[in-house]
Amino acid sequence: MQHICEVSCACCDEGKGDHASGGRVILSTNKFMNKKHNSNLVPYAQKLRKTMTKEERHLWYDFLCNYPTKFVKQKVVDDYILDFYCSQAKLALELDGSQHYEKEYLLKDTIRTQQLNQYGITVYRIPNNIVFTRFRELCEHIDHLVKEVVG
Repeated sequence: MQHICEVSCACCDEGKGDHASGGRVILSTNKFMNKKHNSNLVPYAQKLRKTMTKEERHLWYDFLCNYPTKFVKQKVVDDYILDFYCSQAKLALELDGSQHYEKEYLLKDTIRTQQLNQYGITVYRIPNNIVFTRFRELCEHIDHLVKEVVG
C-alpha cells in the first residue's frame, strides 16, 4: 500500500511508506501527563472553526467529520490550538502552509510538537498541497495511524 508517511509507523518500518515528502514528526513519549488548556484561546478556537482554510474544509467535510473514530476541529491543548484532534488515538493533525517551512516556523513547530508529545499526543504534520494532490492516500494514512492505536 502506498501512502503519504510523515511519521514512523509500522507500515513505513516495513518499507511501504512514501518518505519523499521529508515530513517531520516527533512521536509521543509520556502518555501519563494531564492535559491542560489555556481558556483564553477558546474564543479564538471557536472563530477558527467557523473560518477554516480550504484545505481544512476539504479534509474535515470529505473525511474526518464522518470518520468512525471522533475527531474535533480546533482543539485547545495547553497554549496551542490543534487543527484536528482525535482523543481516542491521541493524534493531532496539523495542516502546514508554506510559512511552516521557514526557519522561524520550523523552530516554533518543533517546540510545539515536543510540548504536545509530553501530553502523549502524536503530531502528524501535513503540507497543505497534499490535501488536494494526494487526498485518498492522505485519508488512508490517517486511517492507518488511528487504527494502529485504537484498533
